[in-house]
Amino acid sequence: MWAQIINTLIGIWLTASPGIFNYKDSGADSNHIIGPVIATIAMVACWETTRGLRKLNIPLGLWVWAAPWILGYQDPFPIINDMACGILVITLAFVRGQIKGKYGEGWKIWKRRQNV
Repeated sequence: MWAQIINTLIGIWLTASPGIFNYKDSGADSNHIIGPVIATIAMVACWETTRGLRKLNIPLGLWVWAAPWILGYQDPFPIINDMACGILVITLAFVRGQIKGKYGEGWKIWKRRQNV
């Protein structure tokens, strides 16, 4: 859960960083789009039953990491910022977290209740 909280904060940072450091262009647009998506996915993945959704942040982190080259950033700060955030998002998306219960089995549970 701690890794997803950090990813949520990284997503918020990506959204806010263009305004804080006053950079514009395609880097700012990319961060304004991808940042909230990363934060939302990470927040939803905080709970044990939806923890698998954390893997959706892997391609988003790859995009954030590769965006400086694909979109042709000019300033050094957005390049460093996006590369560092992308690597962190990818790395933290692999952290599984502790599993305390067993969830799922869909119709099997309903069927067992009917037989009891």
